[in-house]
Amino acid sequence: MKKFVLILLITIFSGMLYGNSLVWNKDNNFKDWTFAYLAKKEISDGILVLTNIKFDCQIAAFNLNIDPEKYNTFTYTYRVTGGKKTKGEFYFAHLNEKFSDSRRWNTPALNNDGQWHTVSVSPHSLKSWVEGGMIKSLRFDPTNSAGGKIEIREMRLEWRDLSKKKQ
Repeated sequence: MKKFVLILLITIFSGMLYGNSLVWNKDNNFKDWTFAYLAKKEISDGILVLTNIKFDCQIAAFNLNIDPEKYNTFTYTYRVTGGKKTKGEFYFAHLNEKFSDSRRWNTPALNNDGQWHTVSVSPHSLKSWVEGGMIKSLRFDPTNSAGGKIEIREMRLEWRDLSKKKQ
């Protein structure tokens, strides 16, 4: 009985900590993230692995139906070996839209030290994110350089209180 109560409390606390979240990881085999461009993508031991990385590599998820009012942060856990340290982008598109620079969030340079890191990004303004209805496609360009190996353990969209965000 004590074990059940402990598990229930942990589950409730986790829900409070993350609030609304949409998660892609080993539990769902990164479903939706079916497309890779300028990189070889595979799922190995529950990790999304990118190799043979060329300049401006990207992974994408299509045919989605995401309510942008429920999420304001993109969080990902990654590990990189090799490659150069360059920034990336997180793109989104509503119905009948293409990916464009007006619909992207910038991501920081990946740390290529071979250790796991978790990064969360939010836009300066949510206007382009929420206007246009449901999000139908996502694209993650983790780096803008060639080489190396990128492993992604988890990606999530979540709601965070951005009023506490550093300026």
